[in-house]
Amino acid sequence: RYIYIYATDVFGHAILTGSTEMCIERRRFSTRGIEECWQRGHIAAQFLEVDTLEQARWTFFLTGNSP
Repeated sequence: RYIYIYATDVFGHAILTGSTEMCIERRRFSTRGIEECWQRGHIAAQFLEVDTLEQARWTFFLTGNSP
């Protein structure tokens, strides 16, 4: 039902604001738990939690800031 989204710009700066913390690697990654990030050589990142409302198909669009 829920998906978690983390996105960065080309400089590695987070471009979404989230409140769900998970551990990631500094390069391309897959999540491997949510505890003891630093001890395992990972960094903590804030993921945006999106409720899909149990829809079988959905799309999430990232757009630039409005002027």
